[in-house]
Amino acid sequence: MLRPGVELEDGCRYPWPAVSAARRVSLPEDRGMARLVINLEAIRHNAQLVLELCSSRGLRLTAVTKGVLGDPVIVRQLIQAGVDTLGDSRLRNIMRMRAAGIRAEFHLLRAPSPQEIPEVLSLADVSYHSEVEVVRLLARAAESRGSTHRVVLMVEVGDRREGLMPTEVLAAADAVMKMKGVQLYGLGMNVGCISGVLPSPANMGLVAELAREIEAQLGQRLELVSGGGSLVIPLLLEGKVPAGITHLRMGTAIWLGDYNTWDHPVPGARHDAFELVAPVIELKWKPSLPEGEVGLDAFGRRPAFEDRGPMLRAICALGRQDVYVEGIQPRLSGLRVVAASSDHLILDATAARCPVRVGQEIPFRVNYAALLFAMQSCCVVKEYVDAGGAG
Repeated sequence: MLRPGVELEDGCRYPWPAVSAARRVSLPEDRGMARLVINLEAIRHNAQLVLELCSSRGLRLTAVTKGVLGDPVIVRQLIQAGVDTLGDSRLRNIMRMRAAGIRAEFHLLRAPSPQEIPEVLSLADVSYHSEVEVVRLLARAAESRGSTHRVVLMVEVGDRREGLMPTEVLAAADAVMKMKGVQLYGLGMNVGCISGVLPSPANMGLVAELAREIEAQLGQRLELVSGGGSLVIPLLLEGKVPAGITHLRMGTAIWLGDYNTWDHPVPGARHDAFELVAPVIELKWKPSLPEGEVGLDAFGRRPAFEDRGPMLRAICALGRQDVYVEGIQPRLSGLRVVAASSDHLILDATAARCPVRVGQEIPFRVNYAALLFAMQSCCVVKEYVDAGGAG
């Protein structure tokens, strides 16, 4: 279990204290650092909303915890909202949740490597696969333990991440069914993560049809047919999820209240579950263009800047080491992100509606990528807020 101030073997200090309701937590030695303010009440609200949306359409929900690294303080809000199944791509995050006493069914969403098989059997109730040979190794290990592990086979439907090609699925399912130590539990699909392919009645219907073929030709009833994640919400709302899809895996909709980007809100969801704040450490008028011969920046890129004349430039104590800079938006009107190095974020404050001062904390809205980076950073303090008092 990770406790406040634990120094892990990776050398990073994780400031994640356990807190009670209605407390704002900021460790004294971390004052002046960037903070990720986590609204537990908003998380419970969104989790309950998404769970009810899925249930009303007869779909099971696995809440995806990888975006918050399986943080027990956050994950407990999902349990309080009624979620009973959690999914993560990292065994370390599942171990963290189990060690904290989180009681749920755990799904390992990323296919494991052969070296991870012992931990898969110890930590995950269900795991997702696209390589039959890895399932075979898993089956042998499970059989030697006298246990049965549930397996979901992933189907490639166009996004070109993990998955068996559709023509391979029936044979793979037949092979898995003949193995001792594993149960063919279901089929799944993924879209939107590598190529940006959207879920549709066609690609979801393909997986549903393959599930029907397995049940008809191989006589194996599938408990779970997973049709993707938060991107499915528009189809859910329009009643266009194909018959035969029984399950969804969602993280973004719960954490951020959006099903895709900032312009795609989930109706009724809250967008204040996570807010990144960073203090201003310099505020000066400077030319908007660099001066001198220009080469590559610290990240190997050749930046280009627009001549906007003299610019009031605010530097925040935050950088690419801490957050996906392209995934943040200043909440204060008139502020604009100009550039960032590893630990300096440059804002254009020329048109700021309210005066900006040194020491002021600037709030930012985050997208999924920015949330993931900020949660990973041991230099961003995690601060929990719970006005609802159920933390």
